[in-house]
Formats: sequence, structure tokens, C-alpha cells
Amino acid sequence: MFVDKVLKFRQFNQYSLAELNNRTLWFSSVKDFNDPFEFLYSLDLNLPKDERQLREWLLYSSHTEAEKYFINQADIETLERLAKSSVEKLADGHVKTLSCKSGTKICCVSKEYKDPLMWSHYTNGMTGFAIVYNPFDTIDEETFPALPVRYVKTPPVVDADCLNLASSLDGYELNTRLIASKHERWAYEQEMRFICCPEHPNEFLRRIKLRDGGIMDLPDYAIHGVICGHKMSNDNLNVIKAICRQNNYKLYRADIHTERYDVVISEIVS
Repeated sequence: MFVDKVLKFRQFNQYSLAELNNRTLWFSSVKDFNDPFEFLYSLDLNLPKDERQLREWLLYSSHTEAEKYFINQADIETLERLAKSSVEKLADGHVKTLSCKSGTKICCVSKEYKDPLMWSHYTNGMTGFAIVYNPFDTIDEETFPALPVRYVKTPPVVDADCLNLASSLDGYELNTRLIASKHERWAYEQEMRFICCPEHPNEFLRRIKLRDGGIMDLPDYAIHGVICGHKMSNDNLNVIKAICRQNNYKLYRADIHTERYDVVISEIVS
């Protein structure tokens, strides 16, 4: 029903109404999240001991012919020094900066729209609503960092191979292990994370600009519509309807299925 869209489940209050009416998203510090296991990983900086494997490890992320020539001619002591310097630089720079629970800010959205747990936990028992977002860029028309959460049985390991970055896919894998891995019991959420890391040297990870502690302003087309929980009061529903009419948002209603544990979504006229 909402292909290529993501949702934010919200209780009905002044903050969620402001997000809806003003087209904004709130980014939180990870230290304020409800899951105490956020950003949990282990760091393993052990490098290959074998000279051939160590040389191959260094060659993997070499970008120029001069670098490759130097590595191929270097002795084992030089190889060890180069590799150690590389992983320590990444561990002390990128890893520490991105996984800082007070510095990095995240906005959590979901690809799920009718899971009963989501409606129960995050909309105060279906008295709140879910905001449905279209795919969007920043207001400066730039793409920005977003990671789907990976659901795992055990905390990920960030090892030397993971820190040996040769492509954007390698960076994607590293960042997923660092800041977008959660226990599999959370898998029902189908979470997506928007990332803002103001202190990071990489411009892409600084691309989201926040104001007033954590507010991201969105382009006009960002919001597709609103799904109201079936237990929302008539007064609150009228407020949502007025906002939808004013902003040309689609309006939907979430009801409980009468024959199975499921949520049914239907469009209504605002």
C-alpha cells in the first residue's frame, strides 16, 4: 500500500502536530533511546600475521599503481606498520566519531505500517497517528545518510577486514555494524535510520542540517499523508483533518481486524 514510503508513529501531542504541520523531523541523541543495547559492537583490531595475507589486505584498499607497487616491494615490518596505522586511524577517527552516543543524532522511521505492536507501543494504543513520508532529499536537494537496521542474534564485530575500506559498500557495511544493528527481537519494526553526525570529517555524514537541538526541515513534498488510529478522539481527528486539508495530505484510518490479529488501513476523506 505504501511502496517506497516510510512512516513515523506518533502520539497525539503538540510536538507531533508541529512535525506534521511544519514538515519537520526530530533527531535524537542515541543516549536518549529506550534500547540500552544501541551501538553495541566489539572492536577487533587484530591483523593478519602471514606476510602474503597482510600484503593482500593492504592491496585491497590501495587506489593507485604507486601505492600497489610500494606495498608489493615492502618488507614485513613495513607492511605491519602500514596496516596498524590504517586500522588505528579509522578506529580512533570514524568509528569513535560515528558511534558517539551523544554526538551522532538519529531519526528512526519504519517501513512497516500495520503491525499491531507498532500501533500499540508508539501511538498510545491507537489514539495517535502515523505520518507517511514520500522519498525525499534535504531542502538543499541533496541525498543524505540512511541505513536500514540489520537484525542480528549477537552484537556485530568490527574487525580489521571491516575497517579495510575500498568502496562505498565497505563503508555501508562498517556503518551498519556500528550504528544500525539491533537484536532480532526488534525485527517487526522494519526500522530505517536517518543519520546526522555533525563532527564527522566526511561531508556526507554532516549533510543533514539540524536546528534548535534536533529539528530537520523537510521539502514541501516530503509528507504523503497521515494514518489515524481508530481510538483517536473526534476532536483530535478534526485537528488532523484540518491539517491534512491545509497541506493537501492524504488521510487514512487504522482499524483492528475483527477476525485476526492485524491492522486494516483505509483511506478516508479529510
